Amino acid sequence: MTRKREVVVGIDGSETSTAAARWAAGEAHARGAHLVLLYSFELYAYGSKDAALPGSIPYEEAQIAAAELVDGVVKQIGHDRGGLHVEPRILHESAGTALIEASGEALLTVVSSHGHASRTEELIGSFAVHTAEHGLGPVAVVRDPGPGTGPIVVGADGSDVSDNAIDYAFAAAQAHRVPLHVVHCAHGSTEDRGREELAGAVADRRSAHPGVEVVTAIEAGKPQHALLEYAAAQGAAQLVVGTRGVSGFAGIVLGSVSRSLLANATLPVVVVRPESADH
Repeated sequence: MTRKREVVVGIDGSETSTAAARWAAGEAHARGAHLVLLYSFELYAYGSKDAALPGSIPYEEAQIAAAELVDGVVKQIGHDRGGLHVEPRILHESAGTALIEASGEALLTVVSSHGHASRTEELIGSFAVHTAEHGLGPVAVVRDPGPGTGPIVVGADGSDVSDNAIDYAFAAAQAHRVPLHVVHCAHGSTEDRGREELAGAVADRRSAHPGVEVVTAIEAGKPQHALLEYAAAQGAAQLVVGTRGVSGFAGIVLGSVSRSLLANATLPVVVVRPESADH
């Protein structure tokens, strides 16, 4: 499908979401896209759902507060990225619903990671899990934006899901003018098979992205551990993986590898789902 030239990031006024917005601005700038700062909240009869008591925040005040919050982030991003077109977007529905709907057309949808608990949903935030799990396009979960100058690392396993992730990673590496490392984890397969899969994964894409420096690697061990260790050793700017779960009425459910990476990675992780499952 043809996607809009926009990068959408969810904001809520927190420092973590503003950091994610700065990272998203870099992605939009590199892609020649415009940045959408999406703030969505639900309104009730007498105000927002966050009112201490029914009617304690009038509708007009809730609207003003939302506009001020978004405007503050717009100004911060504008100072950081001169010349970048930033579009504020305020909606009146749950933030999760708004972001998933936006992900159906955006080049990339970005959410910040929250939490420090042991359970995956709490460690990276149930909101981040939900968006990455059910998004209709590429979704980046950002915990620590980092310097953003290293290579892009993508996991490859020969599947169609992996192919979508590699396509995305090639385009991202070309846009950022950084090397791309395509990594096959040999857990449960031979190195020879891994080399064949890597060769097939990069052969056709090299000609489509002639300016991208490509490094291939075979790592031993479980993918969720091997990819994180490899990305850390290379000082990667971001890690790209495909969804590897089962289809359901709510969309593609994340597999154990992608969920583990989201929970444990400190660098931004981009989860790419099959385009055929977008709608």
